[in-house]
Amino acid sequence: MPEIRIARDALQVIVAHAHRARPEESCGLLVGQGWEIAEAVPTRNVAPEPTHRYTVDPVEHFAQIHRCRRINERQGASYGVVGAYHSHPGRGAVPSVDDHAESFSNFVFLIVGFPEGGGVDVVAYVREADRLIAQPLVVH
Repeated sequence: MPEIRIARDALQVIVAHAHRARPEESCGLLVGQGWEIAEAVPTRNVAPEPTHRYTVDPVEHFAQIHRCRRINERQGASYGVVGAYHSHPGRGAVPSVDDHAESFSNFVFLIVGFPEGGGVDVVAYVREADRLIAQPLVVH
């Protein structure tokens, strides 16, 4: 199992975005290298039913891919869009049937949950075989 590492600032951006978006699901992109997340980029949720689903705006997704390419050209780095995040405003950070169905390999899926009892859960997942499996998430 990979250890997912995330910058503290990126995690703060994700949780703040999830709070602001309620009762809709927030979503965004995770930028970094490999299993190392350096930055979280909030995007618009363009899903037809944003209170129950999320879709990252494809225009914003392509913009981040191009931005990473420019950074790599200037710095000789290997940054890229390594994952996506979204929130579950009225439940925990457990993947839905749709989350499993729409996931794919070698990509981090981070879910922010707001369980009914209160609080915030943040869990990182990676697709293994045909489903999302929780991975250790280390904040630095």
